[in-house]
Amino acid sequence: MASAHPERVGTIGDYAVEREVAGMPGEMCAETTHRVLPRRARLRVARDRDAGIRLMREACILEALRHPGVPRVFEIGVADGLPWIADELVTGVPLAAPIAVEQIVLVVRDACTILAHLHRRGVIYDGIWPCSTGINAFVQTDEHGLCLTNWTRARLDDPSEGKADVHALGAAIYAALPGSVPLGVVELVDRMVNPNPAHRPSAAEVAREAARLAEVAGGFDDPEIEEVILLTDLSRDPPSLGAMHY
Repeated sequence: MASAHPERVGTIGDYAVEREVAGMPGEMCAETTHRVLPRRARLRVARDRDAGIRLMREACILEALRHPGVPRVFEIGVADGLPWIADELVTGVPLAAPIAVEQIVLVVRDACTILAHLHRRGVIYDGIWPCSTGINAFVQTDEHGLCLTNWTRARLDDPSEGKADVHALGAAIYAALPGSVPLGVVELVDRMVNPNPAHRPSAAEVAREAARLAEVAGGFDDPEIEEVILLTDLSRDPPSLGAMHY
């Protein structure tokens, strides 16, 4: 069986470790390359049971979502009695403040398109901080456009709870706005950060309004992000690791 300590053996499963990178507490995280397929992956290995439960829950959610703006899960396995996950290595530039005026409505549209996909399936992201650094959760990639990273806090919940994600994104966008922003964008963001959750728009509503504003602004590319059929039933909780032996 492959060891969970790549610094000693250099491989986990079929993945050769290139370098260890910063990860969450309780896990080892590394950039890897598949030994056969032309694939690079981020590989994370749990170092304790709590981290193992968290990793498996995250893997189940990501696999069920299957969306270009969501990292793809390649493989899971067990090493030294603890689970590991190999998922898509997202490469690109994290969004950062200030956002160029001509890009703001496109960022809002694409970010809310991803969130709407989650919320329709009862997944709440809960990982956008309501400050100017909150937009760092989104990475601009050459291959897929915006991609939402760091799913540690994602959970299943009532879709209406998704308005908390909209509020956090609105606050992050608001903090990242430069001067001379189009009035329509400011009004949309104001609705997103409404202190009354009942008066906030859903992510789907924001995405539609932002798409309309982009069209009015003239000439923006508007590539649709295709949805992929859901493979896992999110009406039930992801499988627990309670029955696993460590």
